[in-house]
Amino acid sequence: MIPKSIIEEWMFSTVRIITTDALDREWVATGFIFGYPVEEGKYIPFLVTNRHVIENQMSKELHFIAEKDGEPDLENTLTLPVPILESHWYFHPNSKVDVAIMLFGRVISHVKEQDKSIFFRFVNGTLIPKKSDYEDIDAMEDIFFIGYPDGLYDKKNNTPIIRKGSTATHPNLDFDGEPKYLIDATVFGGSSGSPVFIVDNNIHWGKVTRKPQDSRILFVGIVAKNKRLPQIVQLESVENETDAKSVENENTSEVPVIHENFHLGVVFKPHTIMETIETAAEKWKFKKILEVMEKRKEKEKEE
Repeated sequence: MIPKSIIEEWMFSTVRIITTDALDREWVATGFIFGYPVEEGKYIPFLVTNRHVIENQMSKELHFIAEKDGEPDLENTLTLPVPILESHWYFHPNSKVDVAIMLFGRVISHVKEQDKSIFFRFVNGTLIPKKSDYEDIDAMEDIFFIGYPDGLYDKKNNTPIIRKGSTATHPNLDFDGEPKYLIDATVFGGSSGSPVFIVDNNIHWGKVTRKPQDSRILFVGIVAKNKRLPQIVQLESVENETDAKSVENENTSEVPVIHENFHLGVVFKPHTIMETIETAAEKWKFKKILEVMEKRKEKEKEE
């Protein structure tokens, strides 16, 4: 299967991340490959996920689809273990912004050393909404995101899960004063790090013009977590012996808490990824990116 549509290409931009914590518990999350535009048709690829996915984990693995004769070898994966990951990640300078990036070139170099190849595509950084795009984004828009909810994926073809939802707060506003917004979608653990998109394959109705507009393809952020409502459950005494055995702490002061899924997800805005890359570039003295930043500053001064 060679991806033909842009959505099919994004299927091959995601990376399944497996981590292990200090208690030897295994966690699954999503990462994706992002192309930072440096000039017309040229991009620097980065691996993007959430800070909480990487931070304080004892070991990590990246799972990719293998490549064969220029096509995805769907039934075969390539796993890259922890040695190439430690200390190579960079977090957004604001610890409240749940974004982490790593130069994807490190992954490519490691794969080449093994004389192997992976099939991948990337999310194009030029799809981040411009000011005019944001002016046309309404309070409620249909969105979709791609990843590995609860660790689920197509085990035969090693492809991710695509899910739909809608914006629940206005993407133009900073929810709770932070660069994020909420989506109305069932976000499970494992979806952390999933890229979020608005795609209108057909003509959409312009919010400002109130006229039919061309189709939109926008990258609108990265899933960080879900919103859950804690509910306290009070244990009650029971009469039959079978039920009594199942309530071991009936006479104790312990009260169980159940977290009910609100079916709301938290999405950090796409410019937070650009900010993370550019602050990393300043630290790493990454010449290509620094040149892009300088040109943008000059253009802003002229405007």
